[in-house]
Amino acid sequence: MSKTTELDALTDAAGPIRVLLVDDEAVIRAGLRVLIDSWSPFQVVGEADTAAEALAAVDAAQPNVIVCSHTGRSNGVSDTIRDITKGAAHIPLVLLTASRKPQAGSLAVQAGAKWVVSTKDAATELRKALEKVHSGEKWFNESVVTARPERKRNGRSHGDSETNHWLTNRERDVAALVTQGCTNRQVGKRLGITEVTVRHHLTSIFTKLRITNRFQLIAWSYRHGITSASAVEVP
Repeated sequence: MSKTTELDALTDAAGPIRVLLVDDEAVIRAGLRVLIDSWSPFQVVGEADTAAEALAAVDAAQPNVIVCSHTGRSNGVSDTIRDITKGAAHIPLVLLTASRKPQAGSLAVQAGAKWVVSTKDAATELRKALEKVHSGEKWFNESVVTARPERKRNGRSHGDSETNHWLTNRERDVAALVTQGCTNRQVGKRLGITEVTVRHHLTSIFTKLRITNRFQLIAWSYRHGITSASAVEVP
């Protein structure tokens, strides 16, 4: 039995997994409602455009998970997450963000989010995130995303874990450029390799680090100080 099938079976008796949407644009909420309602066993049971409305909706709709989406253009998303999670700490919150800033995931987790998903990966990653947070998993260990990079000596961070050294030099180069917000095409151009090769490197990196997306890679890279273009040798 697949993991999703098991999840469906577990929720048959208890009913659907109830989701509350938070976004200040009604059209975004409408799109998310259609998407999430198409996934069994999830069901959108409420919407809100502010933290105050979200907390009122929590009392009325009794959601199991909160999805807070963020276009990347407006400010204050961390405050919104913090206000919601402070008032409804028992309900896991997933941030869906269009931001490409390296610190976006870290700030969201510090504010109280349990998982972070990029909007461009929403079709494939958001459902996984909802399943995982509902089962009690977290996007990334807070001690990793909140820790400040340690000082470097000779281009390496002190206190690097063994996982840091599992990466090849080329994989570290790819990780550094991804952390700067480069697309696969831009990484390939900077390193003189094809996009296909970049994807292969990312697959290897994700497998070695036991992560699933670029946001998690960015958080890991910040923890280990692999963030500087000066550390990347470009042909």
